[in-house]
Amino acid sequence: STLNEIQPNSSEDSIFFLEIVFVSFMLPTILGLGGNGIVLWFLCFKIKRNEFTVYVLNLAIADFTFIFSCFVTFLLILMNLQSPVLEKYFSLVVDIIFYFGYNTSFFLLTAIGAERCLSILFPVWCQCNRPKHLSAYVCAFLWTLSCLITIFSCVLNFLIFTPIMVLSSLILFITVQRRPPQQRHQTRLYITIMVTVMVFLVFAMPVRLTNIVKYWLPELVSARLVYISVLLNIINSSANPLVYFCVREQKQSRLGRKPRSLGSNRSCQL
Repeated sequence: STLNEIQPNSSEDSIFFLEIVFVSFMLPTILGLGGNGIVLWFLCFKIKRNEFTVYVLNLAIADFTFIFSCFVTFLLILMNLQSPVLEKYFSLVVDIIFYFGYNTSFFLLTAIGAERCLSILFPVWCQCNRPKHLSAYVCAFLWTLSCLITIFSCVLNFLIFTPIMVLSSLILFITVQRRPPQQRHQTRLYITIMVTVMVFLVFAMPVRLTNIVKYWLPELVSARLVYISVLLNIINSSANPLVYFCVREQKQSRLGRKPRSLGSNRSCQL
């Protein structure tokens, strides 16, 4: 489990190890909880939700869940539970929350990239045929899928969702580069999605790769390797609130183009 693997193996370096964990974990954890909490507050109480901000809201919930599980893991390490039974069950619950938040964030980011990719490849079709509550349905499906995958410890998401995420980002990148300079201001949202995916691949994938290595070659996985991979994932989840600010700016920039959008919708209904 994550709790057992991140604990030091010997008493000689336990104090030094915990000091490093405390210093390096607390800052990104606090920033991540605060940043995602602000996103949740804005999207729940201040901003009217649309088809895209629904994804961002669910992404913030998933990231908050993941970071919170890491925070609880750190507290359990500091408490140094003496009861093996309590440690076992606490560790099991925290691990479930840990991978539940991680998998859901992974799936939602894939859905964001895939939908944006479809919207620029087939803009008219998406505008005319996209179901009104598609975002909510997709998010509900992904939460359910994440729950099932977490329960059964399945690693198929690494083989299925990673290629979709990378391919969607590649298509977005090519499309952005081919647009004329006067239209580059409209692509800020797509650039942010690409950067977010790149940050995910760099900072979040080590956790999945560590689990794969641990499954086949457990002797190669040390507590420090698990600690580093979890820390990188916390940094990734703490950076995801930037997606929200880009979405808000994109929404404000669309206000001047609203009449045109209404005209397009009417033409689709004819």
